Amino acid sequence: MSAWARLPGRYWAALGHGWRVLDRDLRLPPPAAATSRRVVVAALLLGLLAAVFNQLAVPLRASHSARVTADEPFYLLTTVSLLADGDLDLTNDYALQRYRAYFDHPQDLWHQSVPTTDGRLLSPHNLGTSLLVLPAYALGGLDGAKRFLAVLGGATVAFMVLLAYRAIGHLPAALAAATLVGGSAPLFIYSAQIYPEGASALLVTACAWLLLGRQPGPRSAVLLALGLSGLAWLGAKYALVGSAIALPGLVRLRPGARLLLVALLVPSAAAYAWFHLATYGGLTPYIVNRLYAGSTTVELIGAHLELWNRLSRLAGLWIDGEFGLVRWAPILLLALPGVPLLARRPGPVRWVLPLVIGAQVLVAVFFSITMRGWWFPGRMLIAVLPLLAVPLAVTLVQVRGRPLLAGLAAFLGIATLGISLALREAVAAERVVLAVDPFALPWPPFQAVAALVPVYTTYQTSTWLLTAGWVLVMGALVAVGRRLQASPPPAAAPEDVALEPSSRQLREAP
Repeated sequence: MSAWARLPGRYWAALGHGWRVLDRDLRLPPPAAATSRRVVVAALLLGLLAAVFNQLAVPLRASHSARVTADEPFYLLTTVSLLADGDLDLTNDYALQRYRAYFDHPQDLWHQSVPTTDGRLLSPHNLGTSLLVLPAYALGGLDGAKRFLAVLGGATVAFMVLLAYRAIGHLPAALAAATLVGGSAPLFIYSAQIYPEGASALLVTACAWLLLGRQPGPRSAVLLALGLSGLAWLGAKYALVGSAIALPGLVRLRPGARLLLVALLVPSAAAYAWFHLATYGGLTPYIVNRLYAGSTTVELIGAHLELWNRLSRLAGLWIDGEFGLVRWAPILLLALPGVPLLARRPGPVRWVLPLVIGAQVLVAVFFSITMRGWWFPGRMLIAVLPLLAVPLAVTLVQVRGRPLLAGLAAFLGIATLGISLALREAVAAERVVLAVDPFALPWPPFQAVAALVPVYTTYQTSTWLLTAGWVLVMGALVAVGRRLQASPPPAAAPEDVALEPSSRQLREAP
């Protein structure tokens, strides 16, 4: 038989082997499936500190002319309409200029949407964010809504600690990674922005933590269903990342809990579809946006989906000199050595995190019309940014006894927190503003790197040379991780000993 004739059989054999490895790994417990009281207390304390720190972002202006801009005013106008009239129709809210309670721009608020066939004027955004901030806005106006979201940002940091600890079983590294990622400019700023990104990051992180339980039962199924439903109501754009959470959940949950999750998600999805079809005429409120009015849901997805012209965004989302995540959180570079270390460890972590992060990257690259806009950089990946604390924590475990790696971690960590503090000071003084020119941040260390990063607005020889250089740097960091020996699992607390996998199980590759 020729080699070509044998290919189909080899393909199916490889696919079957891959599925068996995936199924086995998803059924294994992570290194610290149970969470001791000391870990919970440490996570809560760090989350409380982060909630206080995030309050520093509350007064910062989005533009020189207004505290909120881009999509923020429209999430809030729906909140105002619900409070004043109990409906979603913004017609009279525009007529009465109710947006003046939070919109201090000298000009009137523009229209993002067109009236529906029955004459209603609706915000072209999912309802979740408007409902989420409603009680806080009712009590404290714009500042109240922002302070509430900043507290939720602190909860995200707490869940980062719990997730990283559950994934690797090392509390000091989990605390350090959560501090650095949570204190980075993207999460710091979006913790107090009127956008769904901050709340979605909390739900994704909490759902990932639930998935990594020893063997999630009915309570986890209920909480997962609530979290996934919340993601959908925060934004239709989170449907793919929600699916990436649900699929491994259906494997990891106990059989009864699996049925319960399905039984909860099916009516939840039906209710979501019924409400949006009845209210907006499509499965997404974007259908009333001025740019897409009259389009069907399928046409709307087709208008957003693009392949070849978006491939450069695979690099731009991370290293673009203005909107790339690494530009604002250089500590994320040290998540790269942790990736191969995680991939060597049998268990659910090496599948759940790539699935969820990969799903959001696909949306950001191929479905989002732009990664650049009148918002703070990093918006397209905020929902999954906290998950990068796990590979970062894996790398931080390795710094012990490795002076070069420890020095690099200290340098990048100080740079990351320094950018956040310098940005806060510059925006507070209105030398820059969040949604217009934050990349003009006049902090000398930040600007010193500007010539070393590509900006994907013009494509010149230097753009591709810089891109190639960064790809080599990132590849070298992954190679460093491949060479590092996996550290032995940390000593477990007495109450966790029975739940820790063996050291052999942690170190063996399949």
